[in-house]
Amino acid sequence: MYPHPRYPGQRHWSVVGQTQIELPQMTPEEFLIYWDVTYVQLAVICSCSERTVKRWFAVSGNHPPTILHKLLLALTHDTWSKL
Repeated sequence: MYPHPRYPGQRHWSVVGQTQIELPQMTPEEFLIYWDVTYVQLAVICSCSERTVKRWFAVSGNHPPTILHKLLLALTHDTWSKL
């Protein structure tokens, strides 16, 4: 059985935006130093399209990976490194 949800009070809301959570991040370039994967495989890891991955490596550089993409790469690297 789940606990009854509580309504967040002023004290709870006062810390929103003040609390910094350090999330691990790894760029696709950094990931490729360690792992020999294709753009298709990078897309699977990052839950995005191959086209998105290709844009990360385009000369224009107008489409950098998001924080979520970099988090997924870091978590995958960490998990794979332990195997």
